[in-house]
Amino acid sequence: MQCWQPSAGCLLTLKQLGFSPRQIDQALTSYQRSCDQPSDLGFQKVLMAAADTSHEQHAQLRAVARIPLNWTPSKAIENELARLGFDSEVITHYRTMYVIRARESDEIVQNPDAAFLAYCLKRPRALAGPMPEDWIPEAATIKTAMVRTGLDWNHITDRLTQFLSLHQYSVASDWNAKFLSWVTSPDPKSSA
Repeated sequence: MQCWQPSAGCLLTLKQLGFSPRQIDQALTSYQRSCDQPSDLGFQKVLMAAADTSHEQHAQLRAVARIPLNWTPSKAIENELARLGFDSEVITHYRTMYVIRARESDEIVQNPDAAFLAYCLKRPRALAGPMPEDWIPEAATIKTAMVRTGLDWNHITDRLTQFLSLHQYSVASDWNAKFLSWVTSPDPKSSA
């Protein structure tokens, strides 16, 4: 039977907190013998409790390991996000939000670039904003609307006029998606 082992992330966190490999190995041997349901969190708690470190020293260690306020993603991550359709202003906005969230939660981030990429991928590619004055749906959006609704070009343009009138003071992060959702809804005249 194989003994429980902490995850690589758990080990990295402990190393970031200042525990030496020797301290971790010693605590692991004891933890494996004494715990019926081992877990990363349980192991970290046991190791922290066993360490002769004051609360103030723990806070100092956590402050050192936290993501810095001036952290920025690597060029590779910025390039990947740009390739996926994120504008530079969106990346900058999400960076600020990500750093604030990570620091407020007192989160220790093992790989900030990977965590930031995952954070961004859960969010819209563009920030919500008012409809541009000259906005019209992309050709692909109109084609999709025609296929989904069975309406011809004249009826779609009528619906577009209604949409523009109804939504001129709205905000959205993707106006094409908002138009497509609206025009394909059961009663687009009443849905705003």
